[in-house]
Amino acid sequence: MKVAVVTGIARTTGIGHAICSTLLENGIAVIGFDINPLDTSSPLSTKYPIHFRSRVCRVDSDPGNFRRHLMSALDELQQNHVDVVVNNAGMSSAYMPETDVLHGITGDNDDEREVRRLEARMDHTRAHSSEFGPSHAQEGYASAKAGLIGLTHSQGQSMAGVARVNAILPGWINTEDKRGGYVPTEEDHAWHAAGRIGQPKDVAELVLFLSDEKKSGFVTCQEFVVDGGVSKRMYYP
Repeated sequence: MKVAVVTGIARTTGIGHAICSTLLENGIAVIGFDINPLDTSSPLSTKYPIHFRSRVCRVDSDPGNFRRHLMSALDELQQNHVDVVVNNAGMSSAYMPETDVLHGITGDNDDEREVRRLEARMDHTRAHSSEFGPSHAQEGYASAKAGLIGLTHSQGQSMAGVARVNAILPGWINTEDKRGGYVPTEEDHAWHAAGRIGQPKDVAELVLFLSDEKKSGFVTCQEFVVDGGVSKRMYYP
């Protein structure tokens, strides 16, 4: 059985949770990590008691603790390998302090050590944006995101023969809670060439494709934009 490690899985309306659901639906065991507990409304633990485990842990700043949680979850699943790693972006401020820029770029390196040791296949999932909210003072956010693309290219070369490394770059994905979140307007949907705003499942299906060696075995060192065509629009103020 294939085993995937997915970060950022706590919110049931989020991309990470959708990735977990899609992988599990297709027979892939999942170990989910988040800095918050899994939402009590999530059906994953009940629906997949044998093939799903979740852990509350920071994977970026405490690699030792992450490793302990990972190994214990693998023991519970009775597995000794990891095949897919999805570094799913967490919620953060667009106004990143300058001292955090380098950390934002290099924070995935702990996962790389795990991948090398466990011979996993790695996929990066990260937002694609140079602009968030007001278009000024976005240097930290924009440089960290651009750095992750470069990191994907470099890791793909360094880990050739061990892992395939790709980045998924989502645009506007509706992760709002329908009970109280923002409700997209008809104009919001029409802004996209696809005619609608993206859903977490759109990203999850691409993760599933990249996780399949038979379907995407020749795909590595690439970035995939999932934004309904918005980034290709010509826009003038």
